Amino acid sequence: MSTCQTPRSYRELIRTREKAPFNQENEDGCDSKETRSAGPGCRPGGFHQANPLQKYPARFKQIVNGMSETSGLSMAKMESLDLNYCSAEAAWGPYTGGGPLVVGRNNDFPGVPAGADQFSNIVVYNPSDGSMPCAFFADVGAVSADTGYNCNGLMIESNDALEGSSPTQERMLFSLEMPQFMFDSANLGTLSTEVASTRPNMPQICLVCDKNMGISYELTSTDYRKAPPTADGLVIQTNDFVDPYWGETQSNSATSDQRYKNMVNLANQNKGKIDAATMKKMMSTPMSDGGPFRPGATVAKQVFVPATFEYWVAIPNYQEWVQVPLKALFENCR
Repeated sequence: MSTCQTPRSYRELIRTREKAPFNQENEDGCDSKETRSAGPGCRPGGFHQANPLQKYPARFKQIVNGMSETSGLSMAKMESLDLNYCSAEAAWGPYTGGGPLVVGRNNDFPGVPAGADQFSNIVVYNPSDGSMPCAFFADVGAVSADTGYNCNGLMIESNDALEGSSPTQERMLFSLEMPQFMFDSANLGTLSTEVASTRPNMPQICLVCDKNMGISYELTSTDYRKAPPTADGLVIQTNDFVDPYWGETQSNSATSDQRYKNMVNLANQNKGKIDAATMKKMMSTPMSDGGPFRPGATVAKQVFVPATFEYWVAIPNYQEWVQVPLKALFENCR
């Protein structure tokens, strides 16, 4: 792992100096530390079109400007880099046998070109403006993210929901909202309020966690619900709304219902003994064997323990499970 020091402004971005098994790319207005970048790449789709760079929040504009300056890529190319059927689970209390809460997260992107999943980063920010130090799992060159962690042991992730939904063009990308929530939240109460107060550009299912509990929010562009837990000490979400308030809804994923049922079954089979090692096995279990893992569609797997900052990441067919020292990468936490 390489370590770089950069001036403390959001515009400055470090360059990767040497490749490591997993590259944590520190960009920010801060001291930077890094661990993995495989090279330039992007996810398919035109998500950036909903929010061109001129509509980005100021801190993210500075970051993209800094990446453009240090990489030599034009701003137009940087915009094309920034762009999700996914599964997530939080277990605590009776499901961990009194052990710490554990979160599992699979990122599914069906149709991603072969090899594109190598271009993923853990981007660590240590801002000097009073914001919370944060880490985000993201594509190289992207400032948006659908999975994030901060130095107070908070975690956030989101899954797309509701078939046939079109982006609300005037709204901010939810994957740009999420990093802002994490920069600004020192506790789960604040993070929950941030999520509940937002009406995303597309329907989303959002999981937020601290070391004590997980909460699932179901959001549309006009309303939201704090979804009931799957069970006492368990929250599982895929791409279907589960709160009865919504009535009959159709997810945007044909596998959502089966993944949900598989994850409930696995959690119940392992009730009382779920820890990070067990969660890794559960999230790696293929759908055909009763799990959520989708060979060819799952591009990343993550496991996080907020109480200890134990954090594991795997990229199928590229990088086996590797532990990332998140706590050591965060600085000046408040």
